[in-house]
Amino acid sequence: MSDTIDATAPAPAPGKGLSITALVLGILGFFTCALTALPGLIIGIIALAKGRPGKGMAIAGVVCSGVSFLLIPVLAAMPAIGMVRVNANKAKDGNNLKVIATYIIAYDQDEGKPPADLAALQQWSNGDIMDKWQVSPVGDGQHPYLYIRPVDRSGFSAGLPLVMGDPDAFGSGSNIAFGDGHYEWWPESRARPLWNAVTSAPEGKAWTAAELKALITAE
Repeated sequence: MSDTIDATAPAPAPGKGLSITALVLGILGFFTCALTALPGLIIGIIALAKGRPGKGMAIAGVVCSGVSFLLIPVLAAMPAIGMVRVNANKAKDGNNLKVIATYIIAYDQDEGKPPADLAALQQWSNGDIMDKWQVSPVGDGQHPYLYIRPVDRSGFSAGLPLVMGDPDAFGSGSNIAFGDGHYEWWPESRARPLWNAVTSAPEGKAWTAAELKALITAE
């Protein structure tokens, strides 16, 4: 038996290693925020340019890598889009509270006393205070607004709260409408104590101006 090597023997055919690698890196790009997309794209193009076996896998790798790159700006924009949505809901929430506060003040001017609750306000307004205005725009109607009933019109002051949103609706605070009709966003650290104090009081309690001042200065 001869130990010599036949120099005329054909070289082994190239394998599918490049094509497989391109495909794997392209798929991983979806799970790594496109970190593997660039090498996957390059390797896939090389595999196609050299005519390596596994053309379909190489093409799939190039496509996956390209799509991963396209997802980068989408992923980068998602936090900004989410913040825009949150701010829009906060504005809608504040406007709802402003409408309710305006109607409460009008009720007092017409009836000579603040309404006993929001149901009485809705009845007086002939349904103008629609149900959708009485709950936060977030949470699928699970966060109704809280009416802080004043004893009399002395509670209709710019510095005294009149109606507020549930701090759990946004998780970071709530809008509060005041006795002059304007509203403000209060962070959780300010809104939560006020919410807890009012909700823990006896049902239907009417607050004096002094009590309301004490509530907001005790925070």
